[in-house]
Amino acid sequence: MLLERLAKQIAPAIENTQLYEERKKAEEEERQAAEESRVMAEIGKVITSSLNIDEVYGRLTEEVGNLIHFDRISVTIIDPTHGVTRPTYIAGIDVLDRHPGDNIPISGTMTEEVARSRLPKMLMAEHEDDLSSQFPGLVPAFRAGLRSFLGVPLVDHDEVIGVLQIRSKVPGVYSQRHLDLAERIGNQIAGSIANAQLHAKTRQAEEAERLRSQELAAILEVARILNHPDSFNSKVSRVMEELVRICDVDSATFRVPDEGGLRLVAAPGPFSITDALLPYQGNIPALAFEQREVIVADDYQNHPLAIKSAVERGTETAFAPPVISRGDVIGVVTVSVVHSNHFTPERVSLVLGIINGLGSLLENARLEDERKRTEERMHETARLASIGELAAGVAHEVNNPLTSVLGYSEMVLRSSIPDEYRKDIQTISDDTQRVAKIVQHLLFFARKSGTEKQYIDLNSIVNRALEMKTYDFKVSNISVNSELSPKILKTMVDEHQLVQVLLNILTNAEQAIHEAGRAGHIDVRTRELDNRLEITIKDDGPGMPPEVLSKIFEPFFTTKEVGRGTGLGLSISYGIVKQHGGDVWVENSAAKGTKFHINLPVAGPEESALSQVAPAASLAKVTRHLLVVGDEPHIRDLLRRYLMSERYTVDLASGGREAWRKLTNMEYSCIILDLKMPGMSGRELYQRMRRSSQTLANKVVFISGDTISLDTRDFISQMGNPLITKPFSLGELMRTVRDFWDRLPVTA
Repeated sequence: MLLERLAKQIAPAIENTQLYEERKKAEEEERQAAEESRVMAEIGKVITSSLNIDEVYGRLTEEVGNLIHFDRISVTIIDPTHGVTRPTYIAGIDVLDRHPGDNIPISGTMTEEVARSRLPKMLMAEHEDDLSSQFPGLVPAFRAGLRSFLGVPLVDHDEVIGVLQIRSKVPGVYSQRHLDLAERIGNQIAGSIANAQLHAKTRQAEEAERLRSQELAAILEVARILNHPDSFNSKVSRVMEELVRICDVDSATFRVPDEGGLRLVAAPGPFSITDALLPYQGNIPALAFEQREVIVADDYQNHPLAIKSAVERGTETAFAPPVISRGDVIGVVTVSVVHSNHFTPERVSLVLGIINGLGSLLENARLEDERKRTEERMHETARLASIGELAAGVAHEVNNPLTSVLGYSEMVLRSSIPDEYRKDIQTISDDTQRVAKIVQHLLFFARKSGTEKQYIDLNSIVNRALEMKTYDFKVSNISVNSELSPKILKTMVDEHQLVQVLLNILTNAEQAIHEAGRAGHIDVRTRELDNRLEITIKDDGPGMPPEVLSKIFEPFFTTKEVGRGTGLGLSISYGIVKQHGGDVWVENSAAKGTKFHINLPVAGPEESALSQVAPAASLAKVTRHLLVVGDEPHIRDLLRRYLMSERYTVDLASGGREAWRKLTNMEYSCIILDLKMPGMSGRELYQRMRRSSQTLANKVVFISGDTISLDTRDFISQMGNPLITKPFSLGELMRTVRDFWDRLPVTA
């Protein structure tokens, strides 16, 4: 009875409690449904608010987390063509070899099963073995601590484009409700992902088109640069500047194959490239040249072929494509930056597009440059030939009166005259000799081309060049110190060409010091080292920047303003030294200024016709009867008076025909013969004498003011007779004649 009464009393309470729990559960379900509706509505807003898929994914992750607990969420796109899946978005804990952009084989993955069945799937694994047989692709996720897995297909236009994957570390945390929610979310976002993919592809196509347009514009600009009238090196420098600008890199260099390595032609950018010549091995450009393929170094600092100077300036990424024209590698471009992973596929494509169009253009530019260089050489040769002809004519006309002035002043100085007059006459003699040296230098400089090697002391060549620059150095306030080794060996060289080399280098030094706006100093040294002869010329000017130093011997390269230099001087000098089997290079000296090195081989003497004069059969020193032949009356009279004062018997002839008549009637110990005369020239008279008697021809000592003519020099060299060059001193004349007699035993 009591129990019955108690049951009746508590029954309403129990019923009320059940009703409360049911109402509470209904409210919770209603709240969850409301939250689900709110989240789904928010997801709808998210996916329609932006085409930026990364932004959509970020906000989506926040909203999904409000409904489904996860430790990792990802969106994976399926690439059926290549049989891979590619995560496009991942949030949460890291899984080995499962990162955005990775290509993951689809076989053996939960993604494969979801895509095949087109149904959502829920999975819980407590042991790795639970996965290894059915879904081995999930093993990395299990090893990362994940135990519960949801996967729903992303379907757009009846095609599974990917899978939404939600995962948790908690075993069995997901229920059918969670799977249904995930499916609803997947259905809602699939279209948006497809649209975002389409938008991304459109943007990629637009970017590809923009890059292609940029590439074409760059190629057109390169073609415009290469067709511009300028030197090859200047054109290439501007092309490299264009590469730096378009590819957003720090430096771009171009190297061409040369003797000993890859020579630097152009290197624009903020860095000074000091490696003017790279060897054909042990560096990235050399590898690209050898293998004829593109070399990309993303970790340049640790690359085994990295160039030390590039490492020091902080290069992180380098890209080196070879430039090929008509099947040959004509050079290597190297572009580099000081940050990592710069060369995306798009940038690589851009660079290669420009480089692929560069080969034939560069080759054409190089050929055009060579054509212009040849024309310039022809113009320069013609100009020098004109100067030479003018100098020869002027020198001949000047040398005759100079000979008279010098000879007569010497005659006067030999006589007894008052001291006050002697000083004046000595001044006349000294200044005449000075003028004579100027004329000699003019003739030497303007001499026509043609290699004429002589067995000669290099010190004499250096002294001649320094003597020719004496006045220039004096007015430029430049002091010169020469230390010429007395032990230096003779060698076979072309004196004129070597003097030209030294003058070019000395003139460069003079101009460098002059531009510094102060007094300067030049050191010149010679020495012999390991059977090689070395000349060094060091100045204390401002020196050269590396980009100038690397191009100093290139044709037409000049730092001077237009009209002040052709840019050929040092290039010609380089060629002359190379033709002599030598080498020439320049460096910035340790203190300041520049230092040129000229290195030449020691070569033995070659036989000369001068040493092969046939001995005279019958010349005597006793009679000393001389015939002077020349068309200049003052010079004839001067020689007659002087030789007679030396106790010689002297006859005169004003031309070749008169001389021949005297030669047929009288025997002479020596014939002093001017080569250049009107009527029968000295050469014609000599040839007639030679046809008549070689003994007679051997008695000839030539005099001439025309030493610039290659024809005259060849004639003198072939005949072997002594030559006295106008203007000459009387002492020089006497020494030559006496040496001639000493060498040739004569009889009356």
